[in-house]
Amino acid sequence: MSLSPSPSPSRFVSLSLNRAQSMIQWKESLDAIRTDGKERLRMNETLMSLLLKLDSVSGLDPTIRETQRKVSRQIVGTHEILDAISGCGPLVLLLT
Repeated sequence: MSLSPSPSPSRFVSLSLNRAQSMIQWKESLDAIRTDGKERLRMNETLMSLLLKLDSVSGLDPTIRETQRKVSRQIVGTHEILDAISGCGPLVLLLT
C-alpha cells in the first residue's frame, strides 16, 4: 500500500478555490448570496482564508511564485464575482 503525498499548499488552495467557484455557480448558492448576509459573509471569509493560506506559502522558486500569483488573481476575481452577484462593492463590504 502506497501513501500518496499530501498536495502542496498552493495546490490545496487552488483545489479549494475551484470548489468555492463551483458553489458560487449553483443556483441555490446564488440565491442565498443575494438574500442571505450570513451566506455572503461565509463565502467572503472562505475566499479570504484561501488568500491567507496562499500568502503563508514561502516560495523562492519562480514557478512557485508564478503559481501563487495566478491563484491569487483567481481568488480576487472570484471575490469580485461574489461582490457583483450580491450587489455589494468592495467599499460597502468594508463599511458593513
